Amino acid sequence: MTVVSEMKNQQDERGDVQATDLEELKVKLDRSLASTAVISTQLEEHSGDLLSVEELLKAQNVCPDVNAILDKLDAKASDIYSKQVKDVEELKVKLEKGLASMAAISTQLETLSANLLRHDERLKTHDVSQTDQHKSMQSKWIYSV
Repeated sequence: MTVVSEMKNQQDERGDVQATDLEELKVKLDRSLASTAVISTQLEEHSGDLLSVEELLKAQNVCPDVNAILDKLDAKASDIYSKQVKDVEELKVKLEKGLASMAAISTQLETLSANLLRHDERLKTHDVSQTDQHKSMQSKWIYSV
């Protein structure tokens, strides 16, 4: 009986830990998404600034080397932004998979816990009937002697 109760307690504790871990993961992902959104906004703003400076320099035709460097920087900034957008999408997909997995595990734990409780009740019922039979046999033995 105590083994069954200990197993149920361990399952309950695991479920609580998993729920806590899930909440922490959600908070961290929200922070990461917010941070990525801020970075993306800043990158867009700086890309716009870079383009305006680039256009001014091209218009002034100050130095052809500077224009080439600015073109490279603009290409790198666009690549970084595209990569960040792709990374955010991958994070979202992974989070959804993780949440689905956690939900499946939680459901399985609930099912196992319910099964364990049913088995525990059956064991208790069996113990009571065995005790009653034992007492009945003892009383028959005492009266027959």
